[in-house]
Amino acid sequence: MNQPRVTTPATLAQAFDLFRRSVEMKPDLVQAITARQTPLRERLQKRWPGSKVFFSGSYGRSTKIEPINDVDLFVVRSEQYREIGKIPIPRDQLLEELSAVVREVFPNQTPRRQNRSLGILFPEFRIDVVPAFARTGGGYFIPDRGTGTPDWLYTNPDKQAAFTAAIDRSTGQMATPLVKMMKVWNRNRSVGLKSYHVEVMVLRALNGKPPSFAEGMKTLFERIEHAIKRSSGDPGESSGTLDAYLDPHSRDRAAEEARQAATKMTEALGLVSLKREMEAIRIVADLIGQPFPRG
Repeated sequence: MNQPRVTTPATLAQAFDLFRRSVEMKPDLVQAITARQTPLRERLQKRWPGSKVFFSGSYGRSTKIEPINDVDLFVVRSEQYREIGKIPIPRDQLLEELSAVVREVFPNQTPRRQNRSLGILFPEFRIDVVPAFARTGGGYFIPDRGTGTPDWLYTNPDKQAAFTAAIDRSTGQMATPLVKMMKVWNRNRSVGLKSYHVEVMVLRALNGKPPSFAEGMKTLFERIEHAIKRSSGDPGESSGTLDAYLDPHSRDRAAEEARQAATKMTEALGLVSLKREMEAIRIVADLIGQPFPRG
């Protein structure tokens, strides 16, 4: 016999279960994103036979939180190149060819050229279409229009996705919900960490399946305090480091936020052991913010 779904938590564990469900992508939003990209995917594959089109970024890895600002759609042409210097198509020509296809599918849209993609703005969200060439041996070359950077960059979203999926399996599918929970904390507390940086730090900090989401977050806060102070490379092997945007003050402030959060989670778990569940829920709700339930 099915148990009734809890809507008002009486325990911290129930509150975290509600929180976990609240950070899942809403089905109607997923449906809207799919509906927007399907005709574009079909037209691109017709225009560039043999091309591969897939969702990348946090949406593709199922680690994105709402509200959705952008969704990355990766478009890999069939040609492969071993080195950036061997790519015969000028960067701007590739972007213009892609822009022409977008305008055919969405005649009322004017795709916006961004540093590494074309942005298509819809009322609900933006789709960033990233054109790419496959690199012989793995990974992709994507155009880059950033000031002072080369025309092409190397990236490997396949490795990024595989890294996330492997950690999620090893934690009994607790990793991706914990990533999203930590992103909510980062956003609501204005910690100032970039989303992908948070994701990678969380995944690297998880060693096996946590006893609970509450215990998992306590451990993550403790470990991320120290991870913030260290250099962090990309599992997808892109150039540079994920923490390069942090100046010393921002780094120290983010680490202090994580330290204080670990203290609060320790306090909440102590209250649970004393059967003071509602007090524990309120502490965590104050720490994380909406949509964590207050009980």
